[in-house]
Amino acid sequence: MSHWCHSQKGKMATFRKRSGKWQVLIRKKFAKPLTKTFVLKEDAEKYAREIESKIDQGSLTTYDEASKTTLRDLLERYRLEITAKKKGASVEDCKIKLLQRLPIAECHLLRVTPTKIAKLRDSLSETRKPGSVNKYLSFISNCWNIARKEWGIGLPENPVSLIYKPKVKDRRDRILTPEEYKRLLDACGQSKLYCMRGMVIFAYMTGARFGEILKLNKKDVDFVSRVATLRDTKNGEDRKIPLMLEAIKVLKEQPITTTGMYFQDISHDRFQHYWNRVRRDAQIENFRFHDLRACAISNFFLPPYNFNIPMVAKISGHKTWKELERYERNKVHTIVKQFEVIKK
Repeated sequence: MSHWCHSQKGKMATFRKRSGKWQVLIRKKFAKPLTKTFVLKEDAEKYAREIESKIDQGSLTTYDEASKTTLRDLLERYRLEITAKKKGASVEDCKIKLLQRLPIAECHLLRVTPTKIAKLRDSLSETRKPGSVNKYLSFISNCWNIARKEWGIGLPENPVSLIYKPKVKDRRDRILTPEEYKRLLDACGQSKLYCMRGMVIFAYMTGARFGEILKLNKKDVDFVSRVATLRDTKNGEDRKIPLMLEAIKVLKEQPITTTGMYFQDISHDRFQHYWNRVRRDAQIENFRFHDLRACAISNFFLPPYNFNIPMVAKISGHKTWKELERYERNKVHTIVKQFEVIKK
């Protein structure tokens, strides 16, 4: 039986001879000790001296902090320092909080393995679509990379990068029929969230995003020229949009908040609660609030508007016309659906 023997006093390396070879073991509060095997003891001692020197100089990655930090802790720091500075922070904040409630969040970082990430992926896939699953995985991946590169936390390779990601199908193409839109408005009229109906109409008529609608201030609306200015949009720029008569009517009906906003300041999480109930009452499946933007953009290509791609890009804020081609292609499908409703 071979026994480990220590090197010089104060050093971290221990050695033992086994099966004719020399093994070196170096401990310094690593989650996993460093070990390596050599034919010659001299080589083992040289390796130990090099590693110990790097540790003393602080140039060797150690896992002290990672061994004490849970994934929940890391996600919380990311949520407070990174997410909070993003546009649409409320949506990402909600998703990160969900991750923090899952069992994997209890794991210390060195125990967050590709196998556990794969199990998380499979669990999320039971109730969520591939795009949504990948979004959750990306939060963990981004956290991991920032922790390694910017926060100085010694971590092994990103476990998310080592697993298979669900394949995302083509972009959503969910457009409301006129009949569905009517049912949705009827259901909104019964919602306990008083601004729900107004927000739905405004999104449907303008293509504005959820966050853009909530930030709309009375000083940003010119009823004379029928133009609203959306501030600090997704691409970082202000955007002017034309106001159709229905959109103007909605704004004039809204009680202005003390901060001058047209719509009630509500978290995405809370709004989603009311939205899901409205959607169920209207018996509309597979439809998100954000899909109202797709409805508006698709409608801009149809009568009575008949806008061309450059005009629609100006309203929607898309940087490239190519991004709008899928909405323009919806033209034929939407017309067919409208004919079907008329026939009934």
